[in-house]
Amino acid sequence: MPLRLAEPLPALVALVKDGKARTRAWAVSALRLLGNSSEARETITHAVPMEAEEREKLLAKIRTLCF
Repeated sequence: MPLRLAEPLPALVALVKDGKARTRAWAVSALRLLGNSSEARETITHAVPMEAEEREKLLAKIRTLCF
């Protein structure tokens, strides 16, 4: 199944943003495993909500920890 069809990405991104420490670590690990290609990384980036007030800060965190 293509990663674009994977429904857990928005939930994983939300956990990186708002989860407790252990949950954040799990979500980062999952995103790191899923982000193994440029297409996958683009898909994960698009899973970050556009309306998030601190979108760029969250994107930087995800890029640093996951890619």
